[in-house]
Amino acid sequence: MKIYGFMGRTGAGKSTAVNYLSDFGFSVIDADKIGHNIYKKGKKAYFEILDFFGNDILDKDEEIDRKKLGKIVFSNPEKLKKLNEITHPLIYNEIEEKIQDFKIQNKENVILDAALLYEAGLTSFCDEVIYFCSDSDLLCKRIMTRDSLSETDAKNRIASRKSDDELKKHADFIIENNGSLSDFLLKIKKHFNLI
Repeated sequence: MKIYGFMGRTGAGKSTAVNYLSDFGFSVIDADKIGHNIYKKGKKAYFEILDFFGNDILDKDEEIDRKKLGKIVFSNPEKLKKLNEITHPLIYNEIEEKIQDFKIQNKENVILDAALLYEAGLTSFCDEVIYFCSDSDLLCKRIMTRDSLSETDAKNRIASRKSDDELKKHADFIIENNGSLSDFLLKIKKHFNLI
């Protein structure tokens, strides 16, 4: 089994690459999805997050409103650090379990899709780490459109991550996504020998 770690800033094309490769039979571990699940009401992270951030981040159903929480943490590095301290160990454990399940199922190619792959200490699971990147202006436009964010919120989200130069150091391979969708998919096909 080969595990490919996908990392990159929001809007750089990771999800597009994951969806494309899943059509070729790649199995996927989605760290964001795991992260969303650990926020659910009644879970361990839910109570720890409320203890630190308070009840103002809840929606009408008493679930954590990720947009409200995002506004807080993406404009405050210390609070983002605290959130990561709460969530990363729990996400790590769930990923470990999923990898074991895929080994039992004899899966050949597995993608570990995690925006914070390096920061969360998940690169140790991977045989190859691929970093997806795009120009900052393009990232900003994409996430403003995709997530209905203001330009300020989009820029805060981008700025909350380490720089491209820093993250590229931790990748085995870099795929730039500054052109058309077909150009981007062609780069992916070439890298994974799907042509």
